[in-house]
Amino acid sequence: YQRRVRVSRTFGRGTDFVCRDSAVQKNGGVHVIQTFVCQAKSEEVQIKGRTGRQDDPGSYQKILNVLDLKKFGVFKLADKTNVDQSWDEFLEEKRESCVSATLKSRIENAHKESAKSHWTTERYLKALKVGNKPLALECLKILNGKDAEIPPNPQLDLFFLGHNA
Repeated sequence: YQRRVRVSRTFGRGTDFVCRDSAVQKNGGVHVIQTFVCQAKSEEVQIKGRTGRQDDPGSYQKILNVLDLKKFGVFKLADKTNVDQSWDEFLEEKRESCVSATLKSRIENAHKESAKSHWTTERYLKALKVGNKPLALECLKILNGKDAEIPPNPQLDLFFLGHNA
């Protein structure tokens, strides 16, 4: 007597697998097999936690295709050279390295865009201050898109928001 249920990764977070079958409970409970690499360690912890809930028996296993590991820089099983390191530790190290590189790239790109917007905003404010409408319009188009227009009588209003500690 065996029963299998296949679910997508969506069910890995926030879904409890409840088993009310005493035969399953007597034979070890629900067994979860994960067949993909999680993008985050927290997701993997959640998937592992789908079984063995509230002192019920249960187990977990991960079966991966080496081709799915390419996005983490693992191209063959021989890439794991440290025999003292478990596969979970190895994959976590690779995942963290990949995530760190991605976040670093995103932060650098956001910083460049922010600096560019800041510089353009400063040019816009200076152009308004001296009445250079063509330059102000050029800056507005960069900041807000091609359809930007300068109001007939632009005013420079500055607001300072403060926080009292």
